[in-house]
Amino acid sequence: MISSEIQLALLLRMNKLVEFVTPSQSHRNLPGDGRAQIVNRCIVCYVDDNLRHPLNSARKGMARFSYLSTPCLLSVAVLLVVSIDTWAVGDGSAPWVGMSHAGFACSGSNVGNFGPYDYVTRKDVLRVVENAHFTPRVQNLQGGENAAGPTSDLDYVLKVIPNHHLALNSAMQFHVLQLGKYQQLSQKRKQTGYRLKSPVECYLQRAINYSPGDATSRMLYAVFLQREGQLKQSAQQYEKALELAPTAQNIEYNYALVLVELKRYEPAREIAKRLYGDNFPLPGLKKRLQAAKEW
Repeated sequence: MISSEIQLALLLRMNKLVEFVTPSQSHRNLPGDGRAQIVNRCIVCYVDDNLRHPLNSARKGMARFSYLSTPCLLSVAVLLVVSIDTWAVGDGSAPWVGMSHAGFACSGSNVGNFGPYDYVTRKDVLRVVENAHFTPRVQNLQGGENAAGPTSDLDYVLKVIPNHHLALNSAMQFHVLQLGKYQQLSQKRKQTGYRLKSPVECYLQRAINYSPGDATSRMLYAVFLQREGQLKQSAQQYEKALELAPTAQNIEYNYALVLVELKRYEPAREIAKRLYGDNFPLPGLKKRLQAAKEW
């Protein structure tokens, strides 16, 4: 349910019409095509593009107020409460599952009653969350929007949208960088946002469990395991990803690279011939097979 704080904020404004407008006058709905209107013109409700959190719409982005009659105000309050409450309902549940590479059970928190949402299907939520927490600055690990470093924002995005492909990839990249400059900054304890709140493998396992039909999340986990040197486990994840997306050439290519490392040359060569027969642009697989004298 919607938080009591937001309900109170809405009810306190029952003597006013709240109209949210974007600087560009391009509007979007809670959730929908950009507008929520009561037929008798009691209200037109727009949401600010710079909204930091969808449930803060009662507090942020207000452009102007207009006084309305009591019957109309009651309709406004009901519409806002129902609209925001409906929009905040997540798609199923996203428990933390699996084990970290350190041998501990994966664990983490959620964002109250906001989410979880599916990255592939919930584009309405995606834009709001990304505008506030997954800007190019965060995605490229240049810094955070709500802390000095990017990890607080990455953690928020992945809690709300567990299978957010780009955020998962950024978390994987951060894992690599964590041994360098970011680890040094974190050790200073002078800045926040330079440490992931859960291990990367835990975010990935949670994403797969949340959306088991998502081949890209499965592929990302396979890539991570491959980088960590867990080649057999990586191959297994690639195989499961290919069951979901049998014609995905990028998955086939990465899978074949793992097969070469496992010295399973025959299936790797079969994949390579098929890919290069379709003019696949990356030469690395062919070069590795040639180096092993298997081409």
